[in-house]
Amino acid sequence: MKIIVCGGGQVGYGIVRYLASGDADIVLIDTDATQIKRATDRLDVKGIVGNAALPNILEEAGAKDADILIAVTQFDEVNLIACQIGGTLFGIPTKIVRIRDQNYRSPKWAELFEQHYLTVDKVISPEAEIANILLQLSQISGIFDYIPITEPKVKLLGVICTDDTPIIHTPLRQLGELFPYLNFNIIAIFRDKEAFIPKGKDQLLPDDKVYFLVETDKVQRALSAFGYEETHSKRLIISGGGKIGLSLAKQLKQDLPKLSFTMVEKKREIALQIVEELQDKIVLFGDILEPDFFKELNLDGDETFMALTNSNETNILASSLAKYHGCKRTISLVTSQNYDPIIRPLSIDAVVQPNLVTISSILKHVRRGKIQAVHSLREEFGEIIEAHLLETSRLIGPPFSEIQLPKGIMIACIVRENKVIFPNDRTILESNDYLIVIAEKAQIKKAEKLFTVGLDYF
Repeated sequence: MKIIVCGGGQVGYGIVRYLASGDADIVLIDTDATQIKRATDRLDVKGIVGNAALPNILEEAGAKDADILIAVTQFDEVNLIACQIGGTLFGIPTKIVRIRDQNYRSPKWAELFEQHYLTVDKVISPEAEIANILLQLSQISGIFDYIPITEPKVKLLGVICTDDTPIIHTPLRQLGELFPYLNFNIIAIFRDKEAFIPKGKDQLLPDDKVYFLVETDKVQRALSAFGYEETHSKRLIISGGGKIGLSLAKQLKQDLPKLSFTMVEKKREIALQIVEELQDKIVLFGDILEPDFFKELNLDGDETFMALTNSNETNILASSLAKYHGCKRTISLVTSQNYDPIIRPLSIDAVVQPNLVTISSILKHVRRGKIQAVHSLREEFGEIIEAHLLETSRLIGPPFSEIQLPKGIMIACIVRENKVIFPNDRTILESNDYLIVIAEKAQIKKAEKLFTVGLDYF
């Protein structure tokens, strides 16, 4: 398979890094020679310096033989033109485009994509998905991460263990006996600089970052086991009225009309636009980092603060200040994992990385076989894969105790005829089971094979 990726920024580089671990032939195009050098020095990819919207550049990238074109430059127009040229001149079968400006996604212009005036097969607009993640983080207390699993009967949440977490220092295999009401599965543990898929003998320790799958209607029961009780903020404060902030505000207004929230925006022209969009909501014009701004918000200690500006540093500092001034919960938009070491000491409760959300949205259109969705689980660790089990797979029949999966792959959850099953040694897989699988980065290729050729691959 040959894949051309247009745009070598955080998203483009992240996509290339994931795909380069497989057997695909990857070509990266960017106008910045520095971005190309970074990719070609570190990864097994070919790089081309140039404008992806030009036919000669796409031709040089081998567009005539390409199977997939992914356009994720910072310019919507370049992305659209690259897909148009890739389809009309070179016949690339699959064109995936990232669109940032929501004007393109307006229902008024829906026929632009629906009637195939543009030769685009998949349109990725990450702002709406990021807004949904932020909404879930604001409504589920205690979690630091939320990964939007496609299967609605299951949620994938991240929590941080503390000294008061009831289930620490207990072998995971004993949790089912000690807490029979806990119908969930711990699938990954991040401890200091180590990350691993746990086994039954492993125990949770204070400061562990833990990811677990749980039935949607049992979320609060599972969170209680980690020591987090259900609480709701009286008010939500959103700093930053850009694409993501405004998208979240609109979703809040639609889904939670009774929730009180306040928008804070530094640029006057944007603040005025937000007032027109939201009408009955409070919009404040000013710099959230000004010394007296938090005092003007009249905090009573029961608010959730979200920092959603375009600046990592502003978001991190504003969230820390919000906590200092008494906000119960702080959530920050951060585009790089380089800031991870300071997030916890600054008492920031949750972080959302837009680039990982976008990468996940695109990857699910690249993976093959019966795979329905793919989600990045932390940038360096691995993927969550949702897929239907092939009828010919040798996974069907024997109990789990007799199935030898490669190390670094775990079948974490089964959905069968609307029933959620967290497997044990006696569980037997059936044809067309919907599986949620975690695969460490080095094992992603093998995990994909589970849903393309069955266990014969091994």
